[in-house]
Amino acid sequence: EVEVFGLQGAVDLNGKRGHVVSFDEKSERYGVRINGLPEPKAVKAAKLRRVLRQSSSESARTYDTYRHAPMPAAFVEFLLETPVLKSLLQLLPAAALSALACCQQGLCREVRGADEAWEPLLALTFGGNVAIARIRCPGVTTPWSLCRALAALRTALRTAVEIRRGDLCEAQALGVEVAVCPAVPSLGPYGPAASAVYQRAGQELAEYIEASCERPVPHGDTRWTPGFGLGTQYIVHAVGPTLRTPDGDAKLHQVYANVLSQVVERGHTSVAFASISTGGNGFDPLAGATIAAEEFRNALAKLGRHRVLRIVVVAFEEEIEQAFKVALGKLVKRPNEDVLEVLPLMILDSMLPRQRLTFSVDRLMNRVDLEQDRFAMVGVHGGSIISAGVEVRVVSRRTVGDSVELEVVGGRRFTFPGHPSVEEEPERTSSKPLLRVSLEWVRDEDERPIQGELALSETLEPLVERWLRLVRAGRERQPGQMDMILEHLGPMPPASEVTDRALWVAALINPLPGLGVAWEIRPAILNADSSAQRLDIARKGLQASLENLANSA
Repeated sequence: EVEVFGLQGAVDLNGKRGHVVSFDEKSERYGVRINGLPEPKAVKAAKLRRVLRQSSSESARTYDTYRHAPMPAAFVEFLLETPVLKSLLQLLPAAALSALACCQQGLCREVRGADEAWEPLLALTFGGNVAIARIRCPGVTTPWSLCRALAALRTALRTAVEIRRGDLCEAQALGVEVAVCPAVPSLGPYGPAASAVYQRAGQELAEYIEASCERPVPHGDTRWTPGFGLGTQYIVHAVGPTLRTPDGDAKLHQVYANVLSQVVERGHTSVAFASISTGGNGFDPLAGATIAAEEFRNALAKLGRHRVLRIVVVAFEEEIEQAFKVALGKLVKRPNEDVLEVLPLMILDSMLPRQRLTFSVDRLMNRVDLEQDRFAMVGVHGGSIISAGVEVRVVSRRTVGDSVELEVVGGRRFTFPGHPSVEEEPERTSSKPLLRVSLEWVRDEDERPIQGELALSETLEPLVERWLRLVRAGRERQPGQMDMILEHLGPMPPASEVTDRALWVAALINPLPGLGVAWEIRPAILNADSSAQRLDIARKGLQASLENLANSA
C-alpha cells in the first residue's frame, strides 16, 4: 500500500492511498489504483511513500520472504522526504530491529566519531565553531561531545537563570544564599538597591563595612560581608563602572565574572543579582543585561553538566526585566557565540558594505590606534553618534605630511546598545579620546522576505540601469567614477536577497565621496529594522534621485 504526496497538478490526490498495480518503464511511472477511483493513476516514484500496516508476526514473515530482494529504486527519494531514522525503523521488521539493537555500540562509536558531520551541525545549532566551543567548555574535546555539552548549556540557561520583578530585599524569600548588590567605591548606601539593602540588613552592616572592608573599592571589584538582617548568608557589594570609567564594558564583564567565580569557589549553589551599573552609573539596560547574560553563560559552561548554580536576576523596573529577557533569549538561541564583540571605534561617516573610503585620520572625531586593522565605523546625525554602522578593514595606509591617510572597506553591519566606552583618557597633546564599542552583528539570515517584497525588489534593476545611464551622461565627478564604484560593489545581488540588494542600491546612489544627486539614505538604511524597511528606503531614494537627474538634464 502507498500514499500519494507532493503533487503540484492533481493536488486533490495528495494524501490518497492505494496499491501499485503496474510500472511503465518509458514514463518511469507506477500505476496506482487509488482507493475509491475506477482507473489507476500514473504517479512518479518520488511522489509515493509506503504505508505499513503489518502486525509483528506479519512483519517477520515479510522479512523472511523479502530479505534477499533488492531495495526499491524509489527508496532513496522516499528517504529524502522523511526523517531518515524514523523511516528506517518503520520499514524494518522485529527481527531486523533486534539485530540493529545488538550492534548499537558499534553504531554509537561510528556516529560519535563522525567529526565531519558534527562540526557543521555545531556551528548551525549553537553558533561559533569547534575551537570556540573547546575554550567555552573546558575538558570537552570531540565535536560530538561538544554538541552534548552545548545542548546541556542551553538547557541550563533556560532552567538555572530566573528573571523576576521585585526588590533585592526579598532575597531571603527567593531562597538564595548570596545577594549581589550594586555598590559605589566607598560602599556607602547610595542608589536605590544599596539603600534598600542597607536598611534591611541593619546597622550591623554599616559597622562591619566600617571596621573590616578596605576602601575605596576599584571599579570591577567586590567586597563580601555577612547578610545580617537581609536573611542571606552573604551580601556581595559589586562596584560596577560608570560611563566615564575607562574600558567600562570590560569592567562590567569583570565584576560579574568575579562575583560568579567567587560564589562557585566558596561552594554556594544560589545567588541573586540586582542589575549592576544600569541605574545612576548610566549604562544602557540592554547593554548591561547582555554583558551580565554572557557572564552567566560563561559560569554555567565552566560548571559543566554535573554541578548546579541557580542564578536569579531581581529587576526592580520593567525595562530592566525586559532587557534581561531579550539578552538571555539571544544566548539561549546561540549559546556558543557572544552577543557582543568589542572593536575600536572610528567616528567619521556612515558607510555601507563593500564601500571604500580614503581619509586623513585628522578628520576623525576620535583618536585611533594606527596599528589596528579592524574598526567599527559610525557616522553622526544631529550631533549624536549613530548607533549602527559597519566593520571596516584597513586596506592601505600612507603618510601624508604630518598625518596618516587610510583607505578602508566596509564589511559586516552592526548595531550597538548603549554608549562607546573610553579606552583610555586623552593624551595631554590631544583632546580626542580613544574609544571602543561593544557591538552586536546584524543577522540577515533570520529574515524571510514575503512575496510583495520580492516583487518590489525585482523593480529595482531597471531603475538602476536608467539611473546609471543618466549619471554617466555628465554627472560623474571624474572619468570612469561609476565603473570604479561598480567594481568595488560587485554585481547587483539577486532580487531574492532583499536586504543585500537594498544595501547595494543605497551604496551605489550614495557613494563616498558623494555625487550630489541623491538623498543621504545611508544612516536610515543602517538603522532600519527589517528587510521591508530597507527596501522601501532604497527604492524611494533611487526614485527621488531619478527625478532629480531627469529635472536637471
